[in-house]
Amino acid sequence: MKTALFNRFNLDLPDLAVDDCSHQGPCDKDVDYWHLQVSFNHITDDDLLNELREYGAWEIDELLERETNEKRLLWIAAGNLKEGQENDQ
Repeated sequence: MKTALFNRFNLDLPDLAVDDCSHQGPCDKDVDYWHLQVSFNHITDDDLLNELREYGAWEIDELLERETNEKRLLWIAAGNLKEGQENDQ
C-alpha cells in the first residue's frame, strides 16, 4: 500500500494500482477497475473539486461529476507515486 499526499487529504492505493494506473498509453480501463477498489469516502466533494481545480487542467463545469473526479484523482495519485518511485532509484 502506498499513500499519495495531496494538499487537502491523502489517498491510499494498493501497489498494483500504482503500476496499473500509471503506464504509457490510455489507462482508462485500469482506472475504472481500481476506482471500485479504492476508498474515496474520506474526501469531501468540495475538497476533491478544489484539489483538481489547482491543476488547471479542467474548467469548473468539467468538475461537476464526483465519480469522474475520483477517477481523475486516482490517475493523478498513481502517476505521482510512480514518478516518486522512479526518482528514488
